Amino acid sequence: MHSRGTIPGWRLVALPAFAVALLLTTSTRAGANDGLACGATITVDTTLTGDLRHCPGDGLIVATNGVTLDLAGHTLTGSGAGSGITITGTGVTVTNGVVKGFAQGIDVEVFGDQSTLSGLAVNRNGTGLTVGVNSSTGPSHGTVSDSSFKNNDVDGVFLHGSFWTIEGSTIARNGRDGVHAAVDVDVVTLVGDKINDNVGTGVSLVNQNDGSTIASSMVSRNGGDGIRVETSTTHITGNTTRDNGGTGIWVLEEAGLSFGPFYLVADNTSIANAGYGIRACITVDSLHTCEPGITDGGGNVARRNQLMPECVNVVCTRH
Repeated sequence: MHSRGTIPGWRLVALPAFAVALLLTTSTRAGANDGLACGATITVDTTLTGDLRHCPGDGLIVATNGVTLDLAGHTLTGSGAGSGITITGTGVTVTNGVVKGFAQGIDVEVFGDQSTLSGLAVNRNGTGLTVGVNSSTGPSHGTVSDSSFKNNDVDGVFLHGSFWTIEGSTIARNGRDGVHAAVDVDVVTLVGDKINDNVGTGVSLVNQNDGSTIASSMVSRNGGDGIRVETSTTHITGNTTRDNGGTGIWVLEEAGLSFGPFYLVADNTSIANAGYGIRACITVDSLHTCEPGITDGGGNVARRNQLMPECVNVVCTRH
């Protein structure tokens, strides 16, 4: 847990004997999943050669530092329980495949160095990606790129106590929020993502996600706000929010005017949202009145939003 005291407050599962033998004799250059069972622990670089289906609990557990798990285009399928891929090692890479049908598609529980997830379709799980929820040792660091988190029952991505970047990915049609960052997330960076048609908010950063960035993303047709940032100093730049069920971009700082300069709202376009286009507020009293002070970097555009004025405490044009 981190403090906002200084501005800006940056702020084993048992295996059959033959599966154990396979894992121990697999080359560190490449592996195979011939005979690999659901719940297996990956301890060396491994490339799947086929699907792993109907897992009653966990799919695969990556427990060794620096290991690469290449799904090679194959699918891990669960039966509604467990995690498709659990990562407890540092510096782990998981790439190129489909994870579906688990309570959690991918669960990252580790403290420390970079994990890399790329080319993954993590769809139709309970939650797509969870990070840091079960880690008691400190924040997790990682990157997601060129992946999708779609049609999950709860959140597409749920972050807690993490420094994570999600870039060039699609987060869509999930049962709650697209990206939900809870208390004690430290820095969230979203760049070039498509976040659409989620039941709740497209992106929700709540309480001390300080130093975060949301940039160059399309956030559309979500049931709630497009982007909602609360008491989390964030740069929100170059995004398009449109046709959301609430406000396109809603920024709220509840810790006072001194935090306003550490936000930036610039070059965003907000169109046809059911609330405001952009609303940026600092509350300074018990009445929670909406005061200016969030940094307006200019270049913001708003049109056809339902509430007036379309932009509050930032200047917007219609072009």
